[in-house]
Amino acid sequence: MTTIKQVRSWTAPLLDTDSRLVLIGRNLVIKPVRHFARGVYVDRTGDRLRPRLLFYADPLFAVPSGQSGFVWSRLQSCYKIDQEGFEADFLANCRLAIEELSRIDTIFDFLEATSKIMGRPLGPVPIYDYPVRYAIVLIALGRFEEALSILNNDASGANSAAVQHGPAEELGALVQATRALGRPAIADLLRKQEEQKAKVWGVDHLWEKTRFPFEEH
Repeated sequence: MTTIKQVRSWTAPLLDTDSRLVLIGRNLVIKPVRHFARGVYVDRTGDRLRPRLLFYADPLFAVPSGQSGFVWSRLQSCYKIDQEGFEADFLANCRLAIEELSRIDTIFDFLEATSKIMGRPLGPVPIYDYPVRYAIVLIALGRFEEALSILNNDASGANSAAVQHGPAEELGALVQATRALGRPAIADLLRKQEEQKAKVWGVDHLWEKTRFPFEEH
């Protein structure tokens, strides 16, 4: 299995040349960390000579489940570490991922990226096939009526969502605030979720409190 020391060595050229990057353990995080955790996770495999890369963009405003995950991610294989050209291949893959993930800067960018089904998608696309996840993104965008329609505007929607997203009471509070069109309450709940999930990811020291689109009007 690859070690943290190896990961530090492989990522050093990236960290030296790109001030947006921070290495936290095996996680190469892209700053700024606002509504998303984005980056490249250098994962271990059963083969000590072959690490794998996970390119991910995780919406922090999703109802927290108590653990970080790679739902919206893409797996990328790379050369074995004893192969000639490993470091060049590793760096090239990381740079491509950073370029791609840097374009997911806003919530709308995320919605567009997770709506694509062609090419090399990010996660289980299209997001429309995952109603609860889609609805939460719509709430974060301020598209409240669409979100409530998807959630069926009833308590059973919140309960089924809890299976995927964590505590039912947290999603229930968000749905209730959305029904009441309480924008400050919605924003507070989403930001609380961001703060909690940033801690789970270990990026709370990088997280920046940021307004949601519906707070701009």
